[in-house]
Amino acid sequence: MLKTIYFITDRNLTLSDSVSRYIIDLSEALAKGGFNVTIFSSSEAKRSDYVLPQNVNFSNEMPDPADRAIFHFHLTYTIRAHTQFLFDNVSQLKNKSIVTLHVTPEYAIQMVQQASMIKILSFISEQSLLVQVFSNYSKYDLKKYGLNRVAVVYPGLNLSRYQEYLPFTKQKKRQILVVASNPDALFVRNIKGFNFIETIKKTYPDIKVKEVINLSFSEYLKAMAESEFYIALSKLEHYGLAIIDAYNLFTIPIYSNEGGLTEAIYGNGIPIYTEGTKVFLPKKLPYTEIDARYNYLFSQTEHTIEKHMKNMLSVYELIKP
Repeated sequence: MLKTIYFITDRNLTLSDSVSRYIIDLSEALAKGGFNVTIFSSSEAKRSDYVLPQNVNFSNEMPDPADRAIFHFHLTYTIRAHTQFLFDNVSQLKNKSIVTLHVTPEYAIQMVQQASMIKILSFISEQSLLVQVFSNYSKYDLKKYGLNRVAVVYPGLNLSRYQEYLPFTKQKKRQILVVASNPDALFVRNIKGFNFIETIKKTYPDIKVKEVINLSFSEYLKAMAESEFYIALSKLEHYGLAIIDAYNLFTIPIYSNEGGLTEAIYGNGIPIYTEGTKVFLPKKLPYTEIDARYNYLFSQTEHTIEKHMKNMLSVYELIKP
């Protein structure tokens, strides 16, 4: 297998964005494991607040498609410069590339991105590119569009990032944490589940609902650590990395019993069911340290970046340049 790996993205270096954070954690783990790793970014997602260690390289330009490397593309369904780079150079890249799709087709449809989504998926199918996703839900959603070379690898993160926030878990507040970048946006209201928030407030008047917007990574983890519950209500989530955050900070997730979240919740969580506009909630929200500790111990085994890296290396083995 090639020992040089290129991560190609539209994100700058930040832990506050889930795609960028995943790329950072995997690239650092691979570099620590002896691989030559470079992150190439078209920098169209501008937030930047992180400095890589010296063993991981970074460039604001696209790589030479002739390079002997594994080209690991990270795509959504917006056609940006890094996506166009794949389109333009596929004859040189197709046998040494893998594409991670970070959102589902259903999500793209809700976001009115169907045209670009169809273009990207048709291209991937025609070129028979290898695809990696984070859940079986995502895999079978892609089958509708003719994608058959799809590998499911559940995510992992650098769990050591939680250590400094563990003291805040000793000061749990009777509150439900709700996180958003823009609470008025279409995807937050209709996809991320914020249209349920008023129902939740009425159902649990004794529990504070803490809504936070555009927190820094450290502020977000502190808020997660202090909260008894975290709400994850997206019906179209491919997996939900915030579930890993919740588990490692002893916070119980309240989640939509649909989509990839059903695969993320292997430990204890509180499912919410919907039928049309109706929302079915449990009458009470119990928080117990036993449940929270079970989640923590489960995640410490299943969500490590080392385990994820090992599984990703198995997928990289399928690439035959």
